[in-house]
Amino acid sequence: MLKITGVCYSFDDTLAENKNFEPVLANMRRRIGQYSTRALSLLGRILTAKACLISLVQFLAETIEIPEKIVNTMQKEIDKFVWKGQRKMAASLAQQPLEKGGLAYPRLKTVINTAGIKWLVGAKNNQEKSWVKAITKEIKSFGGYRILNGNLDIKRIEASDALKDFKAACKSWKALTKQMKPAEKIFTDESVWTNLNIIHPGTGKTLNNIQLRKAGFKTISDFFDINGNLTTAAAAIRAGVKPYLFSDWNATCTAIKRLLGDKIAQGTFHLAIRPEEERDHNFFLISEDERFDFDCVDKSVKEWVVKHSRYQYNPFRCRATIKYNLEDEDWDTINKWIRKHSKDTWTRSYIYRISNGTVFGNSDLFRFGHRDSPKCQWCLAPKQNFNHLTVECRATKAFKTRLTNIFNFQGLQEQDWILGHQDNAIKYILLEATKYTFIQNFKQENLDVNHFLKVISQQEKIERNIALNAQSNSAFLFHGRKWTELEKILYRANGYQRAT
Repeated sequence: MLKITGVCYSFDDTLAENKNFEPVLANMRRRIGQYSTRALSLLGRILTAKACLISLVQFLAETIEIPEKIVNTMQKEIDKFVWKGQRKMAASLAQQPLEKGGLAYPRLKTVINTAGIKWLVGAKNNQEKSWVKAITKEIKSFGGYRILNGNLDIKRIEASDALKDFKAACKSWKALTKQMKPAEKIFTDESVWTNLNIIHPGTGKTLNNIQLRKAGFKTISDFFDINGNLTTAAAAIRAGVKPYLFSDWNATCTAIKRLLGDKIAQGTFHLAIRPEEERDHNFFLISEDERFDFDCVDKSVKEWVVKHSRYQYNPFRCRATIKYNLEDEDWDTINKWIRKHSKDTWTRSYIYRISNGTVFGNSDLFRFGHRDSPKCQWCLAPKQNFNHLTVECRATKAFKTRLTNIFNFQGLQEQDWILGHQDNAIKYILLEATKYTFIQNFKQENLDVNHFLKVISQQEKIERNIALNAQSNSAFLFHGRKWTELEKILYRANGYQRAT
């Protein structure tokens, strides 16, 4: 048996399964025992299940295939914890988002499938990596990445000699796309190859012809001309089809006719066909090292996958990106700054949560059963959510105004208090001020500038002790440079003193 990054591999599947999943199941049951004794509301238990139970299998789901019986066992344990016995409503309804009347109930299989397709989705931005080349080699043998845009023939893939992880990723993709209900299905963009919708008229199996694919015949629309007619033999020859491929070419055309016969007969099929000049029918223009083009995947599938992936979808980030006109590089800069400039784990975690909009106001705490009312305790607004607490509340505005005047900050924008300022010293103070706002709200205490300055001085002491305990000259020098710049600003306030 071999153990790599915490995951066990063995020729004995039973041994590897026991080593990988028995500790996770034991840990899950232990955590359930701990949280079962707490007086949590139903939504509180659901949140706990997402944060503390499902997270235990996230890494394994991204690395290896989790057997069905293990998934079912884990789901039963989660169900017993959340419902405290028998389920009170239909699973399909409970899994709907809160805004649609559901409970955002976690379905472990969906989480695992979403993690399983990480290797397919992540291939777009990592095309020089060795694992991407391995996936590309495997998927090319079945018709290229465009097969993800069709009714994937999983049995054919499982029966092949393809990599086990690749098979698992394809199974996850198939399971997720089954849950999708696209508003409009455009058959013309579907892959012809390894597609259960297109069956060989003689053998009854899905199609896969490498030579035709190399000649530019990949999607259904590639077999039609601009008028909605199937490509003629003369056009196929010009596209690079050899005479010995005519039988395969004719079989494919017959299979497409059976699928789209009604649309062809009605004369409406050509409306969805791409212009012939936009199609890739030149044999010599097809690269042998076919690259992953995620745009070839159906848009509705793409959006669904992105929405259900914890790596790419965050509602707050989506809104902030549009509102503040941000780019992906801006979010990368924010995350790098947090890791570099926040030395203790607690502060780093809090600032990361602020920049991702995952710190709770009274409206959230009320849903979790930790508040008697969703009202703002400072300005008595009927609903205190993240935006109200950081932007709209009168008490928060007064606190920010006083800090701005004391430190003589100029030209601050709304987003600077949440996502940070260009100047690192100012950014640190602003994010600490926002963190202080959330803490005081949680403690149900008022905002006070003098108290905030004492909190900052204690933070300096904590980071100083961390630098001393590291016994590293570089750590201590970094601490000195950081706080020298900060204290140039902090000493503008009369109430600031370095903690001893």
